[in-house]
Amino acid sequence: MRIFSVTTTVKKPSECTDEELDSFCSFVREGGQVMLQGLKGRVTKAVALAFVFVNGGLAAVGAIKRPGEGYRSSTFKKAGVTEDPTDFAVELGWVFVSEEHRGKKLSRVPVEALFPVVGTQNCFATSDVKRIGMHKTLKRYGFSKVGKPYESDLDKDMLLLFLRVTVQSSAPVDAPQAACP
Repeated sequence: MRIFSVTTTVKKPSECTDEELDSFCSFVREGGQVMLQGLKGRVTKAVALAFVFVNGGLAAVGAIKRPGEGYRSSTFKKAGVTEDPTDFAVELGWVFVSEEHRGKKLSRVPVEALFPVVGTQNCFATSDVKRIGMHKTLKRYGFSKVGKPYESDLDKDMLLLFLRVTVQSSAPVDAPQAACP
């Protein structure tokens, strides 16, 4: 049995070095399900970024994003849900595990590390219909699949919307509120 040393760091993008931001963006690009144009700018506007290291090497990432109003409205409309997108100021996203580390339930690590940042805020996430492991992770952390599958603007893949409702309405989250192990 191989022993893994897993460490996690959660930071505001403004606390990250250029190298860390570049590594984060590189991982997200590797996942292939993101609009590449303007990615680094969107990453620097996120609430928090999670970096997961296995035996010292970057193995997974995730973020609490600040999605624009237009994106939120469009996503909720395409999924056919009646929930008010303005009640969901933050999005869990850019969760990606390197191919080498898949199947080890590592998607849980950045998600769990980012939860103190979300606090009691309502949060949403989207996931490709084929990413069953991520669906299980989202459900484990209180997200529920809502609406219907809808086509991605990026490609022809079908996406699902997941919501984590903790309060009736929410205000934007500004910064990480707790240190993570």
